[in-house]
Amino acid sequence: ALKEAETARKEAKEKFTDMRRLAAYEKAVSDAQYRYRQLLTKWKEEAK
Repeated sequence: ALKEAETARKEAKEKFTDMRRLAAYEKAVSDAQYRYRQLLTKWKEEAK
């Protein structure tokens, strides 16, 4: 999901210059990064 969000953001940045249009893509990447960090933290805790 993170790579997909980053790819979509990259494509949107090439297409749009208006930051308001990019906000949804930035939010998607931010949310995906947050979920990834949470899962990584959970995995590290369970591995102990």
